[in-house]
Amino acid sequence: MNNKGKYKVDILQLREKGKTYNEIAKTLGCKKSTISYHVGDGQHKKTLLRQRKRYNKKPISNLINSLLIHKINEKSTNSSYQK
Repeated sequence: MNNKGKYKVDILQLREKGKTYNEIAKTLGCKKSTISYHVGDGQHKKTLLRQRKRYNKKPISNLINSLLIHKINEKSTNSSYQK
């Protein structure tokens, strides 16, 4: 598991309690970018698309891009965490 994954549950719980990004970062000892990854609007999608572009070095076709976004949205609507 990467470092971002080990903080996910704690970040979401603290955020639900109304903690700010700075408070969560101080409590967990993680970076604000990690918090943003888990709770920021669209951050997970952006990260996956950026990784896909970086590792493939080939442009993503509109079809593949649409399929990736659809799959990400599908997973996020099936998650137990709801804003």
